[in-house]
Amino acid sequence: IHWSPGSGAHATRGAIRDEWRATGWENGPLGYPTTDEICGLRNGGCYQDFQNGQIHWSPGSGAHATRGAIRDEWRATGWENGPLGYPTTDEVCGLRNGGCYQTYQDGSIHWTSATGAHATHGAIGERWASQNWEQGPLGYPTSDEIATGTGSYQMFEGGAIIWTANGSRTEAITMNSSGLTPTQQDYLRQALPAAVAESQQYGVPVSVALGQSILESGWGGSTLSSRYNNYFGIKCSTSSPYQSGCINMGSGEYLHSSYQIISSSFRTYGSRTDSFLDHGYFLTHNSRYGGAFAHTDDPDRFIREVARAGYATDPNYAQKVINLMNAYNLYQYDI
Repeated sequence: IHWSPGSGAHATRGAIRDEWRATGWENGPLGYPTTDEICGLRNGGCYQDFQNGQIHWSPGSGAHATRGAIRDEWRATGWENGPLGYPTTDEVCGLRNGGCYQTYQDGSIHWTSATGAHATHGAIGERWASQNWEQGPLGYPTSDEIATGTGSYQMFEGGAIIWTANGSRTEAITMNSSGLTPTQQDYLRQALPAAVAESQQYGVPVSVALGQSILESGWGGSTLSSRYNNYFGIKCSTSSPYQSGCINMGSGEYLHSSYQIISSSFRTYGSRTDSFLDHGYFLTHNSRYGGAFAHTDDPDRFIREVARAGYATDPNYAQKVINLMNAYNLYQYDI
């Protein structure tokens, strides 16, 4: 039984006591116990709270401590009742870029100071493991798994892994920074997850979404994009569930074959992803663009059909997008 003024008196015993001892008793990262052992968890599990974390035990996993950002991520997934199950190791550090990880019955959680803590599991976790974890081309995860209407995806430092429910297909998309300036690399790194989300939700080819966003926003450099997160120049003539407001700004338009600057009301967004999702929403909720979605496996045809249906006033709009798709091989990101 240990007591301190801040924690009170609490007993430790058995496997949980042995794990606490292994971490350094009260001098270790957990500090003093703040509860007694509590049982009745899933699969006969028990846990005990400490000042800076917990120790969980079950017959199938043994006793292991969780703390800090990794513990917080495990909690967010639902503790032992979530997709990861119980921890099967303690936290292990010394990975690339100062990273740490902890394994669980059905997955793992990886953390770095730059990426935060994120869980990987299931088909996406298996695909990441097959690419050599954080040492591979994808690097560390930068998001948790995100569900969509057709499956799920997860973002990584160097790309994304997408799982499609129809056929249980898993694909990895690695960002290719070859030939890109640092500014362009940074833009693509931030735009790729938004384009993947749009593709998963609405079916717009990733290459088309990226190409249009680059053309419309000047690699994110336009005022409309950098200040108001509008990467496609979508106007406020209609509303959507993604927009956060409207702003009046001047924009270039082709009127009677003449390029002019006119004032228009544009949608504003709370995030880059909202802008990309709204692009998909805009195309799928306007019947005139319906024909394009018969060509989602042919990005060039898709954007030509969108332009032909009146998306932009520039008569060369589709070709400009296709030129960008070719110049930077944006097709490699299509899923």
